[in-house]
Amino acid sequence: MAPIALVKNQITKLCAQEETKRYALELYNLAVVKTGPGTGHELGKMVNALGPVCALLASEKLGNNDVFEKVAQDVSCLKPQDFKSALSVVRTALSDYLKKKERKSASYRDLCRDFRFNDDALYWMEEVDKEVRKSGDLNELDVDEDCVVYMVFYWTCIALNMRSVKRATIITNFGVDLHDFQDIEYVLDASCQKLKESIDKFVSEARLARAQRTGAVPPAKATRESTTPRKLAGETAPLKRKVVLPPLPFMTPTKRSKMSTSTPTRLNRLPVASTATSPPKSPTKTPTAGMSPVKTYGTSGTFIEPPSKRKAALSDEEEEQGREPELERSPKKRLTFAELPETPSKSRILKTIRRSSSPRKIHETSVPLTPTPRRPPATQKYASLSSARRLSAKIDIMETSEVEDGLTAVVVETEPPCRHQVPTFSDRLFYHYRDPRNLREWEESEANMKEMIGKFGDALGQIVAY
Repeated sequence: MAPIALVKNQITKLCAQEETKRYALELYNLAVVKTGPGTGHELGKMVNALGPVCALLASEKLGNNDVFEKVAQDVSCLKPQDFKSALSVVRTALSDYLKKKERKSASYRDLCRDFRFNDDALYWMEEVDKEVRKSGDLNELDVDEDCVVYMVFYWTCIALNMRSVKRATIITNFGVDLHDFQDIEYVLDASCQKLKESIDKFVSEARLARAQRTGAVPPAKATRESTTPRKLAGETAPLKRKVVLPPLPFMTPTKRSKMSTSTPTRLNRLPVASTATSPPKSPTKTPTAGMSPVKTYGTSGTFIEPPSKRKAALSDEEEEQGREPELERSPKKRLTFAELPETPSKSRILKTIRRSSSPRKIHETSVPLTPTPRRPPATQKYASLSSARRLSAKIDIMETSEVEDGLTAVVVETEPPCRHQVPTFSDRLFYHYRDPRNLREWEESEANMKEMIGKFGDALGQIVAY
């Protein structure tokens, strides 16, 4: 083993910078222990190269190019191959220590930037660091410098009510040992009590200022009662008001009348007796418009002729009779109950209105009627009307009809109107009011303008009367 004075002399000649020389001496003291007998990293005859090798490793780790490999080899007086072997052995022996030094030293500014904290948090972290180092309690603990930085960062975040930094984050992500965590936390609690009170006061003031800016009530109790009267809920504009509208008339959609029409698959073979005058039946004659082909087929016992023959027969029959059925001459004219002839056809459900009772009440009665020709389709003007107006028009027509017994029979053949006559939310006027948030912001801006004019006067020369 070379004397320590000789080694220091070699390192001093090789290192031009004081930082490199100091770090090289630190590596040499550690390398003497790591390369001793029985460690598995003995240098043997290459022990004289320990000083230059430590100086070269210090320059590489600091990255200042203070020591070059060729110069270190010349100072060690070894062959290039032997020097490389000694360098490899020392580097392997000091691998754990060198990896620890390779880690970037933690700083409060970098941590605040990673966690997106403001400059206030950085200021309090630096104050806590100064206070705990001034007390000297950390000198008794054998902990790494980075552990102290991480623990000061965690302790300050907890004092500032920043819950985004967890205990598990410090232990897992930053590699702080649990025992070191508890020891440093105990030292911080003991030595930074007065600073903790200052941080609490700062947090309460910041919370109160934030609550005043937003207009919300702070969770903490106020130091003195406010002299200004509070606004009641009724003084501000209501968010919703119930509007009383006149009652709407009770409307019940009319039902479609039941028509007694026979289907082609179901034949009525019973003879039909009618009091109305009809032409003489013959096998070559077709039924009139008032009678269905099915009934004629049941009475005559003959087959129905094709449409072309029926049209020709119908024209001959009209010439013989010299008149057209009354129902076809005036399809739009309604027959009263007294003018309707008796018939054994199936009864139809009619909707009547009793004048003595409410005009809106509709009753159902079964009154036999003769087959009535289908009314022509509604015109475009009538179809464009809404369902409510069409129903009102029908009611007016029914009320103007006059019947001796006080009843008016009306056959409703149009489709029933929609049940939902009243628009949705027609009794609500909430969309006529201003947004409460905009109203509150407008009031705050007006109050701020009053305050600024009271302090600094009207800068624009426009005196606004409030």
